[in-house]
Amino acid sequence: SLFESAQRDRPADWIGMPLQKTPINDQESVTFSEYHGHGVRASAFMVRKGVWKYIHHIEAPHQLFNIEDDPDELHNLYTLHPDKSVEMEGELRRICDPELENERAADFIQNQIEAIQELKK
Repeated sequence: SLFESAQRDRPADWIGMPLQKTPINDQESVTFSEYHGHGVRASAFMVRKGVWKYIHHIEAPHQLFNIEDDPDELHNLYTLHPDKSVEMEGELRRICDPELENERAADFIQNQIEAIQELKK
């Protein structure tokens, strides 16, 4: 999506297509995002497919929402729909290994902290 917005080519080995090219109301495509930043103890990953949105937290309970019925994401359906939760986690794991990506992000952040500390000396 960023490459599309900037009118640049994305790396050839990247899978998927830009959000700008996803058909409206597409029930089959999977949208993916990940977060490894400020305000969280560990990484979080999200996949959306059709009306379902699954959030995989490394150090917090996972979440599942029907965003058509609950657009504000107030009612976590993770335990109420175990089959859908397993299906959505499978979609995530086809894209990445969340535990491995969390480790990589933690290592990257630690290396940044150490580099900043070196600059302060």
